[in-house]
Amino acid sequence: MIPTALSGRTWREYGYLWLALLLAPFGLAYFLLVPATASGLVVTVAGLFAPGGLVLGARGWAAAYRGLAAGMLDEPIADPPPFVRPRGFWRSLSAMLFDGTGWRALLFLIVVFPLSIPAFVISTTFLAVGLGGLTYGVWWRFLPLQTMTDGTQHRGFSIMAGDWYWFADTPPRIGVVALGGLAFLVIWPFLNRGFASLFRLLSRGLLGPTAGSIRVAQLRASRAAAVEDAEARLRRIERDLHDGTQARLVAVAMQLGEAREHLAPGGDPALAAGLIDTAHTSTKDALTELREIARASTRRPSTTASPSRSRRSPRAPRCPSRSTSTRPSRPPACCPLRCGRSPTTRSPSC
Repeated sequence: MIPTALSGRTWREYGYLWLALLLAPFGLAYFLLVPATASGLVVTVAGLFAPGGLVLGARGWAAAYRGLAAGMLDEPIADPPPFVRPRGFWRSLSAMLFDGTGWRALLFLIVVFPLSIPAFVISTTFLAVGLGGLTYGVWWRFLPLQTMTDGTQHRGFSIMAGDWYWFADTPPRIGVVALGGLAFLVIWPFLNRGFASLFRLLSRGLLGPTAGSIRVAQLRASRAAAVEDAEARLRRIERDLHDGTQARLVAVAMQLGEAREHLAPGGDPALAAGLIDTAHTSTKDALTELREIARASTRRPSTTASPSRSRRSPRAPRCPSRSTSTRPSRPPACCPLRCGRSPTTRSPSC
């Protein structure tokens, strides 16, 4: 697209030069504040957090200039990855002081200051000369008269070299000045576009994300996802152990305790044998569940299913059949899970 003096894009780019000139002194002052603060607080290690905070604060300047570039230069720039403060005093201090995104923003501020002055002055000069020359035929009559060495009086735009002079005070000469102003107005949009392109280049190079920062952000996000998946897997394993295996082992312990009582003198050996057989079966089931949980813990998080729900549901240990006992006053041992009671509570019947 050929730039013209009447296009909205040209005037937006010129407005960017205005704002860049207005913000440049404040940006330069901010840049100088960083080494000044660091030199004054370097004697105290904790005081270095102040210049570190200023380095991070330069990210705000970068965000402001990215907004200007997107709104006035039609140059959208992606935001760099956010700052992630690591754990630990020294690591946090080092990350703040050597934040690459912040230092690139400070470099942009120091480069913009000397660039914005000639860009604005040259662009404004071409615009003013072009508009003044194009409208010269209207306002030249209001200029003061000048008396030359030969006694003649002239007014208007003049070029002098010793005793030679040239005044644009006749219609042909006024037309020449108007043509010159038109030429300046034709050149001005291209000149303005060139300065705007230079600011675009600087904004893309210093305010956008780098390939390294994008890669680091991706690795950090991948690590966070892996940690989250590992935590979810550990919670599943803990739940499976609590709901399945732990309950089985508690029941096995109670069954063995009942069997030991029945093996005592006056007990029922047949009932004790049934309890031991049930405890043996429950122990093997618990071992099977532990193997499944161990295999599930080594799978990928996306394909890992809860072993207690997908492959094998925890079965409540079976209560042995009531056999004839020589101790009728003693209640039968019952499974606490099937009765819905705590492991320390016994009930005469399920």
